[in-house]
Amino acid sequence: MKDGIILVEDQAIETVVNIKKTDIATGAELAGAHIQVLDKDGKVVEEWDSTSTAHEVKGLTIGSTYTLRETVAPKGYNLTSDTRFTIGDDGKVDASKTTTTSVVKDGIIFVEDAIDTTTTPGKTTTTDIPGPETPEKPDTPTNPNTPGTPGTTTDTPDGPNTPNTPTTPSTPGTSINSGDTSNIMIYMALAALAFAGIVLTLVSKKKAK
Repeated sequence: MKDGIILVEDQAIETVVNIKKTDIATGAELAGAHIQVLDKDGKVVEEWDSTSTAHEVKGLTIGSTYTLRETVAPKGYNLTSDTRFTIGDDGKVDASKTTTTSVVKDGIIFVEDAIDTTTTPGKTTTTDIPGPETPEKPDTPTNPNTPGTPGTTTDTPDGPNTPNTPTTPSTPGTSINSGDTSNIMIYMALAALAFAGIVLTLVSKKKAK
């Protein structure tokens, strides 16, 4: 009371959220993850890299909903899905209004990652290394056919080609077709008759003198 006036004062509630990054199978805390807290508008409120201890986030608004996002997973682990959580009236995480695959215990959010089975830490993937190639065996040369062996033939090389005998050209004017023989005989008979006629004529003239 001051000057007869009763003052009713409320003390601001400090909001505190603890976030742990853990192995989903063993519960061991993991370092090396990059985590962000985003408000309803997608603005980054706080971000950090996880260590072996829980991270404390203060100053969040009561009644507001935030998104917890992992952007980089620890080596050998898969990224986890986003976690949506709401700050309750007591300034802690309201588990009933949290949609997440993570676990909320005593106001602490456990962001759990599963091991990436394709790159499991401490295990190595064996890759077959090809050895040196064996050189191919050279082909065995084929033996020539042995003379006299049944079923085999021996190729005889071709001899030189015999040149063709040139054709003797025919003499112009000496070629006589068999069909022209009868005509020649007629000409010869006519010539003989004409000669005989000339002889007879000369003899007659001689006797007349």
